[in-house]
Amino acid sequence: MASTEPKLTNRPNVASTGLMIVGLLGSYFTMLQGSTPSEMAGRAAWMVAATLVVSVGVEVRSNWKAGLRPDVVSLAALFFLTLFEFLFPQPIFDSLAVGSSTITGITLCLIAFGSIAIFRHFAPPMPGGLMTLVTRQTPPRIMLGIFWFSFFFGFLYMLLAVGFNIATLIDQMTGARFSQPWTRGRYGDLKALLNELGMILYLVPPIAGVILAKREKYKSATLIAIFMALLFTFFQGFVSGTRYVLAAYVVTFLVGYSLALTKRRSLEFVILCGVVGSGYLYGSDQMLQFRSIGLKEYLAIKGQPEPPILPKDPEQSFFVDYNLLMISQVTEVIPRAHQFLGWEVPYLALIRPIPRAIWPGKPEGMSVTFEEIAGVRNTTTKAATFVGEAYLAAGTLGVILASAFFGALTAWWGRLSASLTSEFGVLAYASGFFAIIISMRSLLVLTTAILPTIAAICFAVVFLPQSSESTS
Repeated sequence: MASTEPKLTNRPNVASTGLMIVGLLGSYFTMLQGSTPSEMAGRAAWMVAATLVVSVGVEVRSNWKAGLRPDVVSLAALFFLTLFEFLFPQPIFDSLAVGSSTITGITLCLIAFGSIAIFRHFAPPMPGGLMTLVTRQTPPRIMLGIFWFSFFFGFLYMLLAVGFNIATLIDQMTGARFSQPWTRGRYGDLKALLNELGMILYLVPPIAGVILAKREKYKSATLIAIFMALLFTFFQGFVSGTRYVLAAYVVTFLVGYSLALTKRRSLEFVILCGVVGSGYLYGSDQMLQFRSIGLKEYLAIKGQPEPPILPKDPEQSFFVDYNLLMISQVTEVIPRAHQFLGWEVPYLALIRPIPRAIWPGKPEGMSVTFEEIAGVRNTTTKAATFVGEAYLAAGTLGVILASAFFGALTAWWGRLSASLTSEFGVLAYASGFFAIIISMRSLLVLTTAILPTIAAICFAVVFLPQSSESTS
């Protein structure tokens, strides 16, 4: 895969960061001019969006792939989770939020953006062994082997639950959220270990991206099979109703695809981004409408001669999750009604990969939950992004420390791009974006989200020759 193409810019631009800090300060003062919670959030959203576009644009001018660095993707993911929906009218937000806590919540988000931007300049060096590993040339048969291994074992726990009946599998997949027979129980058992193995499915999109971008190396029948498997994986993410899962599939696919391209095919990638991005935004909106009843029931309702009209805010044109509302509510309750959780939060993140079948007494979750803070039933899942979790742990200092950690971590992973000279290198690098994206939603999942990347590295250690010469 050696090429004279410039590699992905692996270090952030100081001028870009400076522009971002100035823009974030401007966002804070602009936000204060709002008279209602939704107006304040809207002002901040537009300013932060413009700041990100200008800041990233400075770097993209010198290298078109700079916009795909891990730190940039983390900033984009955090923006999508916290402020993106406020680019559109959200009048219902005013009946739910309090102005003073909304200011605090937005300020914490701006602090998180700024801390990531600053501390991405302080990444530790990448281990030489890992830098060398991603240069190992990868024969097409190895890439195909990893792909089909990941695809099969990624769906294995679902197939076992339905007796390997594909029709039943699809029928169950389109059912109501959490109603599937393979849904992991609260306490887990030995079968839950297969669910953990299922995380290897997250390797499918980036591998498919690399293979489809390097399609000249593969037979037509192989490419068709890969494409159909990719579509089925996207379908699984879509019908799950879990938007961050589908987002992780989309982003890792695009990263894998882009890094295997040459600059002369950049237009091809831009068109692909437009098509896939538009599809995700539309699909994300549809997922909100059917995730509680399932796609099957949703289509049945829509297929009625006079389908019932579900109540919807006529002025609300796009909805994510109102994570900003949850962050704001956390600042109202903590530390007034509950003490900061301190080390409990990072401790839970560290022990999360340990299966409950091995450790039956493993803590179930935080002692103070977001559902409790929001005053809703535990059957409803609430999230506040890593910003809310960090504040719950240690207040504003916790937000700064967590953001600094993610800034350094994403920049550290970005340094791996300097050695991407093989298809496996692109695969391993792209798979890491899954952990980056969903960690913006919850820092508690970071340690499990990195498991697919660790699996990919183990594949390379076992199956790829150490010689730098291509065996393809």
